[in-house]
Amino acid sequence: MPRALVATAPRTPSIQEYAETPLQPNQIRVRTLYGAPKHGTELHLYRGDSPNSDSHWDPELLAFVPGGVPSGGFPRPLGNMAVGTVLEVGADVAEVAAGDLVAGYGPLRETETWVWGDGKVYPGVRKMPAGMTWQSAVCLDPTTVALGGIRDGGVRVGDRVAVFGLGAIGLMAVQVARVAGASFVAAVDPIAGRREVALATGADIALDP
Repeated sequence: MPRALVATAPRTPSIQEYAETPLQPNQIRVRTLYGAPKHGTELHLYRGDSPNSDSHWDPELLAFVPGGVPSGGFPRPLGNMAVGTVLEVGADVAEVAAGDLVAGYGPLRETETWVWGDGKVYPGVRKMPAGMTWQSAVCLDPTTVALGGIRDGGVRVGDRVAVFGLGAIGLMAVQVARVAGASFVAAVDPIAGRREVALATGADIALDP
């Protein structure tokens, strides 16, 4: 049986076997090649101290709301993004075939079973373009969040932008701000290594607060 990495209680990881479910017509099954956890959010969930542990995600409001089935309960799968090779596709799936490389949201497990082409799956699973590396593919999550911040901030050509905090999302925000047309990007973080990466990926100046 395939195996998955699961937290059975706060700070208690376990490798557990799981049974595959029958493949539905709109699903694809993928053999996982690479996976990536979400360092900030997932560490809080793993430790059991997430501020959202007593709330649940509302897909209509796109926000955490009190009540319902808590998002921070145990046992819980660990992992955030996955890249893999398609093993089989459902009868209604025509855009991908066995052997294609795809990437999407998924826990650290040996296989993923994803819905293909459903706009309600955020942000769904995507076929990887030729030449894209798995390292780039697993950055979809922080890039999506960074893009939302730059768009909500209304960054335009010629704007001067400061990015505070250079974790994965902040470093992506530096790059997205530059692509959006910012004429000057300042990056701020107390960790020297992060400032160095920011300077190498688009920041004009990197400051230690």
